[in-house]
Amino acid sequence: SSGINAEYGAWKVTLRAFEDIIILPDINALCHEEVQELNNRQSQVVENMLNYLKNYFTDNSDRCTKAKNLEKMSEMKHLRKVLSDYRLTTDTLIKNFVNNAESQNWYAEQEDSLGELQLQVDLFSPPGQEHHDLTVKVVSASRLNWNTTKMFKPFVEVNLIGPGTSGVKRRFTTGSKTKTYSPLFNESFHLKIMKPNEPNDYELQFSVKDWCFVKTDQLVGVAVMPLRCLIETGSIQDRLALGRCVYLTKENMSIVIILSQRVHDEVAQEFVKLKKLERTEII
Repeated sequence: SSGINAEYGAWKVTLRAFEDIIILPDINALCHEEVQELNNRQSQVVENMLNYLKNYFTDNSDRCTKAKNLEKMSEMKHLRKVLSDYRLTTDTLIKNFVNNAESQNWYAEQEDSLGELQLQVDLFSPPGQEHHDLTVKVVSASRLNWNTTKMFKPFVEVNLIGPGTSGVKRRFTTGSKTKTYSPLFNESFHLKIMKPNEPNDYELQFSVKDWCFVKTDQLVGVAVMPLRCLIETGSIQDRLALGRCVYLTKENMSIVIILSQRVHDEVAQEFVKLKKLERTEII
């Protein structure tokens, strides 16, 4: 029994290492290396390797039992799931991300407050039209937690995330305000979601940033609003707490890593950039 457990333990370590090094390499390492996407042919080769591994255990009844247990391992199930995800389109992966996203605002809820956003979002589906209308009003921000020796000029960036956004305006920004940590914006933006896509497959990501003339704008905090919270009422007024970054589950981190390798896909690269936004200034 101890020998069998040791053997399974070794296979678990092997499968995890295989996934971490070859299938889902560290996304930060990918930023510093020449990225090569795992294409369909390569993912099929990996699938064949896993099947060969399974067949190795089926020569006799004892090995057949081991093969069944190998397939039941969570490591094997996750590896096969990731390989199947590599074959999905960018739109499908982003749609899956939105539908499976949980607690993206976890950091805002668990850590020191970085401020709040007051918003109003309205959803309307005109009969006979080929789109859903979405109006996003950024009312204000309050108690922004930001340390700077220069003039603080906060603004809000609004991004629509979901399938079918290629060629569609999906990023909007408010004007910047000066010398205030509780700016009033009262700016509205009008977005369209083209049918047959449904609003519950989309989300809004809000990023409060400090505007910089020469350098890159710096992130103050980020918050996410899934549009599925609008389906019943069609309208919502809400206050969203800001976090230093969005929280990603293991499954959704896998999607981000897969999309990060699609270097020639503008939508994929923009999505990855949004989900990897992180505040660098120390509170």
